[in-house]
Amino acid sequence: MRQRTTRTAAVTGALLVAAAITPSAAPASAGSAPAAASATQPMVSLGHRGEEVKVVQRRVGVAVDGRYGEQTRRAVQGLQSAAGLAADGIVGPLTWAALGSAPSASYALQAAAPSSAWRIIGTRSHSWRCPVPGATFIDDYGVDRPGGRVHEGIDMFASRSTAIRAPVSGRVEPYDNSLGGTAIRLYGNDGNRYYFAHLERYGATGTVAAGTTIGYVGNTGDAAGGPTHLHFEVHPNGGDAVDPFPTITLACRH
Repeated sequence: MRQRTTRTAAVTGALLVAAAITPSAAPASAGSAPAAASATQPMVSLGHRGEEVKVVQRRVGVAVDGRYGEQTRRAVQGLQSAAGLAADGIVGPLTWAALGSAPSASYALQAAAPSSAWRIIGTRSHSWRCPVPGATFIDDYGVDRPGGRVHEGIDMFASRSTAIRAPVSGRVEPYDNSLGGTAIRLYGNDGNRYYFAHLERYGATGTVAAGTTIGYVGNTGDAAGGPTHLHFEVHPNGGDAVDPFPTITLACRH
């Protein structure tokens, strides 16, 4: 839970993943959203203003002003292209699913298509694994923290000693600190840096393959005395943290 500096300004700098489209995918499952979801979601497009637009802007990593302009439209189109959707810049049910959440509390993420292969914008294709299978999480990226800090990651809640997996292959190094406690960094072969905090103890370090156990869930650092969880961050190309909720939603909830 470290100090957040600046928010990434474009979707190409944000870590957003999409299920890989295969020839055998059925059109009905890949191209339609659940009826219950579509009935509760707003359609957002160029010229719209309001809180729904701010939700979209936060997800794609552009300036949040509540006005759907050209910058927001281009970022949405980039996400849609990566997700195999029509790149029309209109945020409908499937685009809300690709974004990872919608402003309606009644909307569930059923529309996220299951797949074992994930593509990260701006990098080569890599197999991306869920960091903590079975964990409970919400999108708490960007939430205010004491001392003027902002939450730079997602908290994934699980029982103590639950295995933490490397989402991609790469190099793991210890990175203990006062806030994160027992913590590690994974320098991914996909070009991105991943940060894992509040571990109970380390797993494998050094060169690891995707899916390797690299630590165990705990509550060290400033999480001491609270519920056990993994604080997980993604830093595309080693830069500023971005919201990893869309990524872990697609990887962990299918």
